[in-house]
Amino acid sequence: MANPLRPGFVSLSEYLTLPRDKGVWLIRPLIPINGAALIYSPPKLGKSGLAIQLAQALSGGANHWMGFPVGKIGRVLYLQLDTPRTTWALRFESLAKHGITFDDRLVYLADRETMEKYPFDILQPAHCKYLYDIVQPLQPVAVIIDTLRKAHTGDENSSTVMSNVLSNLIASVFPAALILISHDRKPNPDLDKDVMTDHRGSTSVVGEMDGIIR
Repeated sequence: MANPLRPGFVSLSEYLTLPRDKGVWLIRPLIPINGAALIYSPPKLGKSGLAIQLAQALSGGANHWMGFPVGKIGRVLYLQLDTPRTTWALRFESLAKHGITFDDRLVYLADRETMEKYPFDILQPAHCKYLYDIVQPLQPVAVIIDTLRKAHTGDENSSTVMSNVLSNLIASVFPAALILISHDRKPNPDLDKDVMTDHRGSTSVVGEMDGIIR
């Protein structure tokens, strides 16, 4: 029996009646609903801090992020794979002391100690299914992965490998938006800074993103 939610090819008129979110943007015009976005920079410049602010905004804590309007509010999942829990928890405790709070119903955290599959590798089918199984019941609008390099064990310079990494991540969190935190290339004085080529590893990563924030 055909799956009514995945009918394959349909006529244009029928296509326009298929279920879809009538909105366009999570963060206008940087991150579309159901899209994929990349936040990257050299180490220790505040990427995770920006991502925390993004989680707060998308969960209703602010009506904008860095001046860009929030288009849709909902649950946000933040998977932290790069920072120890002792350090990560201190960030949120410090924010709370400064009056920056989060809706406990809409912001969910996971780290390498809460994950049943760790070291986590989205290239492994069992790990891909595990992520899908823990994400889908929560029905988030966005899933933040911090960092991309810690979410797989493949060759980050291989376009084939990275295409598979992104495909698996997107499939695991869809229809939520996928937001990736990552690093740029090591400094090279002979190369100009360019948002499409400055991200570390294969350029296939930036090529598959709907929004890129450097």
